[in-house]
Amino acid sequence: MAKYTVKSKSEGFKGSRLGIPFIHGVATFEDESLIKHFEDLGYTVEGKEEKKESKPAPKKATPKKAPAKKANTKKEG
Repeated sequence: MAKYTVKSKSEGFKGSRLGIPFIHGVATFEDESLIKHFEDLGYTVEGKEEKKESKPAPKKATPKKAPAKKANTKKEG
C-alpha cells in the first residue's frame, strides 16, 4: 500500500485532521480516499505518483573522449 505525506501550511502544527496525527506540520497516511479531502482543505499531499508503476530512468550515455593527438616527432633536416 502506498504511503502519502501531507504538509500543513503551518510548519509547527501539532494536532490531527481527518483522524491523521500531525507533528511539526507533517503527517503520513495510507488511505488514498483522504488525498482529495486534504487538498480541498489546502494541504499539500506528496506521494501520489507512487501509485503508478514507475520505470527506472534511462541511463545517460557518457560522452567518449577523443583520442589524444600525438605530438609531431619527425625531425627535419
